[in-house]
Amino acid sequence: MQLTLKSLKLWALVLPIVFLVGLQLLQYFFLEPRFSREAVHLTIAAIIIVGVVLFSTLVWRAVERIEGELQRAYEAERLQSAQLAALHEAALQITSERTSKAVLQKVVELSCQVIGSKYGALAVLGPDGMIDQFYTSGIDEDTLAKLGPPPKGHGILALVTETRTPLRIDDISRHPRSVGFPPHHPVMRTLLAVPVIFKDRILGNLYLSEKLNGEPFTPQDQQTLERFAAQAAVAIANAHLYEEVQRLSVVEERERIAMDLHDGVIQSIYAVELALENAADLIDDRPDEVKAQLDEAIDRLGAIVADIRHYILDLRSHRLADKAFPALLRRLLESAGTGPDVEKVMHVEGEFGDMSRREQWELWHIVHEALTNAVRHADATRLEVRLNREGERVRIEVRDNGRGFSPDAAPREDGSGRHQGLANMRRRALALQGELRVETAPGKGTTVIVDVPVHHDELAWEA
Repeated sequence: MQLTLKSLKLWALVLPIVFLVGLQLLQYFFLEPRFSREAVHLTIAAIIIVGVVLFSTLVWRAVERIEGELQRAYEAERLQSAQLAALHEAALQITSERTSKAVLQKVVELSCQVIGSKYGALAVLGPDGMIDQFYTSGIDEDTLAKLGPPPKGHGILALVTETRTPLRIDDISRHPRSVGFPPHHPVMRTLLAVPVIFKDRILGNLYLSEKLNGEPFTPQDQQTLERFAAQAAVAIANAHLYEEVQRLSVVEERERIAMDLHDGVIQSIYAVELALENAADLIDDRPDEVKAQLDEAIDRLGAIVADIRHYILDLRSHRLADKAFPALLRRLLESAGTGPDVEKVMHVEGEFGDMSRREQWELWHIVHEALTNAVRHADATRLEVRLNREGERVRIEVRDNGRGFSPDAAPREDGSGRHQGLANMRRRALALQGELRVETAPGKGTTVIVDVPVHHDELAWEA
């Protein structure tokens, strides 16, 4: 009969009472009527000695067994605490990685450390549910080379995927789904495998084999590995998300560069082209004026080269930060590639010194695009820029008295990147949390109006 600590306390109270009562009954009804007083006393003494020895033996055996159970419980608790500490440390390490490949390799290595196993593997599943990538720990490069291609996910390896439940095996060779190992494969007898699941999607499976202490895997090992797999699933998903964000950032940056080149460098080159065309028309009649225009064109080309350097070095707003914003727009208006007969007018109301460089950059490009469109398409004789500050909002109007157009007939952006000027202007206005609209009609000229709030702090650069 095995005693618990609670039952031992009960028996320690009950047995002595039962023993003493029984002893008294034995003496009164059996011994005294048959034996002398000396014989009775000797018999009672012998019975007491034997009873005490038996009772003490029973108690000490029970105490030793309970002490052993407590010791095993303590060791299990200590092991669990160690595994939880290792689990926490492993979680911190895998979340520090960014690329999927680094996270996957770190997951399999740390799973071995957490459980204390010699070998580990992480099978990453492809869209078809078969093993697409295979990461290992504990197997050297030479052995991996001898093993050849990674497993395809048959036999026991596929069982975890099929059932989506953990698997703990003390002897792999005795399992009915075992298909054996290829030549040069390390000897493996035990197996602990758990699925790596994120939001009901199985990302892969974690496999461990051969504990360092030579014992089979325990339910506690399985529970710890399941916890680690849950954390690993989040880390893997985050790594995938990080890579996707990086990929999208590259795409957005390309789009931003394309937009800046279109609205800045390309338009500036087009203005120089118009100036040179105008100079070519005047070369016979007014050579002195042509010389001045050529000198100005050379200066503009120098500025364009500087702009290209800014784009390459990612110095987007340095040019704009050098001068007051109204002066920048005035210079932009004056340098618009038009003939000498075009009237250019600018009106400024308010203060603009607290505008961020980002706001200046985006608004400069909007005005630049609007003026370029007026020069290129409108055949205008008057260009007007109105810059107005009212409270915490800035409003800019770019007007021309040219031919105008029907808004429904405005050219749309195409895959070649042409006709994207208006779309770029709208994107820039939205990036500043503002709005842009175009007022025009055939024969009535065109007015581009942009209205944005003032951001006193530097805005983050976005595509």
